[in-house]
Amino acid sequence: MLQALYERGIAPDFLVGTSAGALNAAFVASRPQVPTTARRLGRIWRDLQRGDIFPVRMTALAGGVCGRRDHLVPDRGLRRLLGRHIEFEDLVDAPIPLHLVCFDLVEGRELLLSEGRAVDAVAASASIPGIYPTVAIGERRLIDGGVVNNAPISHAAVELGAERVYVLAAQRSSQPLERAPKTALDAGLYGLGLLISSRLEISPATRPRSN
Repeated sequence: MLQALYERGIAPDFLVGTSAGALNAAFVASRPQVPTTARRLGRIWRDLQRGDIFPVRMTALAGGVCGRRDHLVPDRGLRRLLGRHIEFEDLVDAPIPLHLVCFDLVEGRELLLSEGRAVDAVAASASIPGIYPTVAIGERRLIDGGVVNNAPISHAAVELGAERVYVLAAQRSSQPLERAPKTALDAGLYGLGLLISSRLEISPATRPRSN
């Protein structure tokens, strides 16, 4: 989708992302808005193995199950990935303005991040609850914003002044699996993906308008 937009000379004035979209938005925010950037992003995703960002260790699993931790998987791999590919330190330094949606567990509401350490902000926006640890930024405890708003259009994009919005959904719930999930982690991630993507499908802001 991104490559098709670039090929038609369509480039963003600003980017809003959450969950996996936060990773994609952070990658493209400081790079040339050309098809090569989209192809490079695609190669990174295709080359990833689950162990790169979901390393399963028995100590972490046991800690999560027994209540000693709030997560099953450490986010070290995710943060290493972000550190390799994000080319700015703070969100305010992104050449293309970048805004990320998280969910604040303390206040029980969505939160829009437009400044702060980039790796922390993206990790928070992509912190799948129960899988990754919550991310502490000041007094806030943040998790994946896609849990409550996988297409942050009205909450963020429109309020920020967008008049035309291109929604690049990373997943479709109707897409069949090539094989059934083999592990509890696979099943949990797939189930959460269905919940998140269903929010996009029912969102009035993403429905085609009738003439």
